[in-house]
Amino acid sequence: MTLPSGADGGHMRRLFFVVLIGVAVCAAVMGFALRSGEQPTWSVLATLPERIRDVHAHGDDLLVAAGREGLLRVSTVTGEVTPLFDLKGLEIVDIELAAGVTHLLTYAAENRRNDLYLVDPNTGGFIRSITLGGGVTDLAGFLANGRLAVIQGVQVRFLDVEQGRTRTRDRVQITGGILGDADLAGERLYVARSYAGGLAVVDTTARELVELIEVEPWLMDVSVSGSLAYVVDKDGNVGRVDLNSRQYTALEYTDVLVAPDGTTYALTPEAVLELDDQGEVVDRTKVPADLTAALEGTRPSLFEVGADYAIITAGDRLLWLDPVWKKRRGQVAKAD
Repeated sequence: MTLPSGADGGHMRRLFFVVLIGVAVCAAVMGFALRSGEQPTWSVLATLPERIRDVHAHGDDLLVAAGREGLLRVSTVTGEVTPLFDLKGLEIVDIELAAGVTHLLTYAAENRRNDLYLVDPNTGGFIRSITLGGGVTDLAGFLANGRLAVIQGVQVRFLDVEQGRTRTRDRVQITGGILGDADLAGERLYVARSYAGGLAVVDTTARELVELIEVEPWLMDVSVSGSLAYVVDKDGNVGRVDLNSRQYTALEYTDVLVAPDGTTYALTPEAVLELDDQGEVVDRTKVPADLTAALEGTRPSLFEVGADYAIITAGDRLLWLDPVWKKRRGQVAKAD
């Protein structure tokens, strides 16, 4: 059969466009398949000489309270561990960074004494130390006026630390229970209570106890996000207290982190979850099965989460997770 003049060129053009569209569709399908098959990975960033007590980010480094091993610096780029400040046998139990200074809460077992050391976070240079006495459990945070809130025994002390000596400006007594860790949220300080159970709420402006929120579990730690307080009890179980209704809810989480920007993350054996201000899951990334196995039998903590990383501690190890967030791939995020 003879084609009319010009028909053969038009046919070839149509064939070319069909093939081109087909190649584009195949590329898109293959690209989606590759992306949907993308999996998170993890590695051991560093293994430290003692159990990790606290971690704070400082530039590209992590400042780690490693008990009797002192203050260590860990590079998030290379994983290199270097001693930053040696306390000669004292244990570092808490870290607070403010005004370019690292504040270290120490404990001496022989006399059960707590001291506060001020250290340069860049050089590890000693600035000064302040004797606090005994029974200090937490550096709760710095107020807007520069005073440091300290949990000690059955009281909250508000200290001036810039003068190089212990100067207690105010104190709030909270009887009827043993105080644990605390979280400063705006002008309110939320303190975990054991034995009596629940949360103590302190107005840091009026410097007075304004409420006791009673819940059955004996609480050891608290992190506040909006109207929700995420708590950890004496057995390591995670729960949530609605600060409006005072309702307590047990959660199937291993740990909860409230980031400095207010974003809340939760760790489970299978995933890291991002939560909204109602505690609902809005995004998630899987925890690889071999990481889940490596964490079994430990009490891992979620210390920091960024767009392309998450830092988890387990015993003496700092673990680095490269996440693959579902929301960013257009998938629906659901809790496990």
